[in-house]
This record gives sequence, C-alpha cells and structure tokens, in this order.
Amino acid sequence: MSVQAINPDSATKLRAVLKGSSASMVETMSSLLGVSMEISNTQLVCVERDDILNAIDAECTVIRGALDKDFAGRRLRVLMTSTDSMTMAAIMVTTPEETIHERRESGIIEDADFEAFGELANIACSGIDEQLREQIGSKVGIRLEDTGRVTPGSDPDGMFDDGDYVALQFQLEIEEYPPSVAFMLVDRETAEAWNGGPLEFGEAAPDSPQSAGFGDLVEPEVEHRGTMACYLADPEPYHLVRRAGRRAGLDLDNRPVSEVPNPASYRDKLVLIDVPLRNERRFHWCKRLKEYEPSCRVVLMVRHPSRQRIVLGFLSKADIIVGWPLSEDDLVEKLNSLYEQVDAEPTTEE
Repeated sequence: MSVQAINPDSATKLRAVLKGSSASMVETMSSLLGVSMEISNTQLVCVERDDILNAIDAECTVIRGALDKDFAGRRLRVLMTSTDSMTMAAIMVTTPEETIHERRESGIIEDADFEAFGELANIACSGIDEQLREQIGSKVGIRLEDTGRVTPGSDPDGMFDDGDYVALQFQLEIEEYPPSVAFMLVDRETAEAWNGGPLEFGEAAPDSPQSAGFGDLVEPEVEHRGTMACYLADPEPYHLVRRAGRRAGLDLDNRPVSEVPNPASYRDKLVLIDVPLRNERRFHWCKRLKEYEPSCRVVLMVRHPSRQRIVLGFLSKADIIVGWPLSEDDLVEKLNSLYEQVDAEPTTEE
C-alpha cells in the first residue's frame, strides 16, 4: 500500500479527535516544562508500518499508549524525533541551554535523557486521555504502556505492529528551536470507529500545505528541478533543508563537513552553504564559486545574521542570503524564486 491522503470531508470527527488529543498532549507537557510548545500544519494520512520506518531519516522515539474499555487491546502511538524528545527531557531536568544545543546536534537520545522522557510520556498520555474522554466519552481511556526508539528502516524495540495506520501528521515547535514533524497514529479500525464512519482515501493534493513527514510521507506534486549540493556545518538544519528542497523540486546532496566545494563540479548547479559563527572562510567558498563558475547559483545560510555578516554575504556575491534559524516555508519561497530565475535563463553552452 502506498501512503494515501485522507479526504478531509470524510474525516471531520477523527481530525477533531486526533488534533485535539495532540494539542492537549503538547499543552500538558508545555505546562510541566514551563516552555512554549505549539503544533500546526496538521494533515491526516493512511500509512503502513514499513512506510513509516522507511520514511524516517534519523532516530525517533515512540510513545505507546494502551487504550482501554471499548478499545481494550488497541494502542495509540506518538512518533517524534529523538532530537525533540531529548530537548524536552533535558529541559525537565534543567540542563543548561548550551548543553542542549550540543546534544541536539547528535540527533539521538542518550539513555539518561530517554529515562527522563519516559516520565514525560506518562504526562503526555494524561493529556491525550483528557481529550479522548471529552471527544469520545466514557467508552475509551489511555495509559502509558511503554516508550521505545526506531531508526531508519528498523524497529528494534518492536514499537509498531504490522498493518495500516491512520496518522495525524503535524509540525511541532518547542521554544525557539527549529520545528520538526511528529505523528499521532491509531489503527484503521479504531480510526473509523472514532470517526463514526468510513474514511475516504485519495492522492495528496498538489497544493497540500504539508511539507513533510520525516521523509516527506505525503509530498506535494512538484516538478523535479535537479539537485542542491549542501555544505552544512552541523546536522541541525539538515531535516528542514531537506524538506524545503523537496518542496521546491530539489534532491539534496549533503556533502561531507570537511569538503571544500570545487567550482568545476558546479557548472549550472545550485549550492547551499551554511555559515556558522567563527567560520568566515565559508564566505570565501561562495566568492570562489561565483568567480570561477558564474553559472553556479549559491544560497548562503548565515547563522546569527548580524549586519556585518550579511554584508560579508553580499561581498561574496551570493545569489540569495538567508538567516538561520528560518521557517521551512521561507526557505521554499527563496529556493523557488531562485530556481525560477535559473529556469528563465539560457543554460551555458558547452
């Protein structure tokens, strides 16, 4: 089975249940942690277990809640990046912000943080339970069963059963950290019971606002424009850049951190260069690309974009300069505008 979008008109009740449960879960955790947390950009999809595992491109954590009463024996799952799970766990135990940033770069959750996250998962289930009782009534409740981890293509903790899942895909934002994508999933039979009727399935709409799951489970239909070579200084922007690139019709070629871009390799190509603090030599990379291969288009992503650093970007002759952090939508808009210029110009002849 391929990933399918769900006709919104056939899932009004289910969407309210899962969206309300996700919002209640986040609100409950936000209150406990004392930080702002928000969900947005929700979309319902139907997906198989293997589709989920093959779509994720980094370690993720799973909260598995056991349903009871009329739905005893069934489960509700929440899937999110281990980066976000670690962040919440670290905030709960008052880890210094600098340390949190360092841990986020690894993209995994260590055992100590995972244990702390288990306590948060219990709180998350209490928030879900409150909303389920409000939406469904006394016929259902939920308690935390366990937590586990999944990796790309693998489910070592056995967190997912075989079969179809109906998932609410949503964007999760914690404080000022870059947003990510998370899922709340139930089996199809439970989903249709909560919906009060069958669900209708179809292809994802071309203008769907959903940018991505972990591997863009539901992708908007866009023209494939080519490949964007990315020179990222660390892993943090990777997922956002990857999703934005896909929405703009671009595959991502993530280059090694130690590699210096060779102008001869990027004739009529698109390159994104990430410029962290105290790494001004990357401005020179851009300038060198533009001087030796003018047909190369360069996007500079400047961390901590002060006036002085933006001026350095202009002096390096970058085609587009963006500051980090930025939203996925903003990067998509910039890439589209740049590629429209590229499409409109004649390709340099050999």
